[in-house]
Amino acid sequence: MTQNTAHLEHWTLDELAEGTLSEMERTRAETHLRQCMLCTAELEASRAVIEALSSLPQFAPSASFADAVMARVVMPAAAPEAVKKRRWLPQTRRGWMLVLAAGFAPLAPVVPFLAWVFSHPGVTLGSIWSIGSGWVMESVWGATVRGAEWALRSGMAQWVVEQGGRLPGGYAGLLAVAVMALLAIPVSGWAMVRLLRAPTGELAHAH
Repeated sequence: MTQNTAHLEHWTLDELAEGTLSEMERTRAETHLRQCMLCTAELEASRAVIEALSSLPQFAPSASFADAVMARVVMPAAAPEAVKKRRWLPQTRRGWMLVLAAGFAPLAPVVPFLAWVFSHPGVTLGSIWSIGSGWVMESVWGATVRGAEWALRSGMAQWVVEQGGRLPGGYAGLLAVAVMALLAIPVSGWAMVRLLRAPTGELAHAH
């Protein structure tokens, strides 16, 4: 019952009409109904609705109802890319092991070769690095010389000179750009060598 109207709640009347109200609540509700005609009328209306609903015919689904519903359900087809990926990817642990073994198979001859190379006392990582860095510097210098020769033969150098004369600074500006470009090449090479020679622990990583 509410404190303002002193009438029974609607859910109390519904549960009383259905017979699901607890014994204590039912006793209190019946005591109130003997003194309140309005709540009694609402209770009779609820009982009339429940009785009318109970008298309606009830139908049970047929045995094939579930199968008929599932037959109408359209399952989305797998995407072609997903099917293709599943087709090529291994599906078992043994398959993955075979793939890894096939991937590392070409490296098998390299391992004994490296072991044989490093078994010599004069071969160290420093010597290999020295030879490799010297080869890189020679390759860069050779590419620079060949590029200069090509520029001279193709007339590109003459075109650069003509375009440089049209710059705001004239040939002085062109000379400054050329000097900066020539300086940038060895500086960038030196920076790359320093970066590759630096120990891993000394490199600063941005997070």
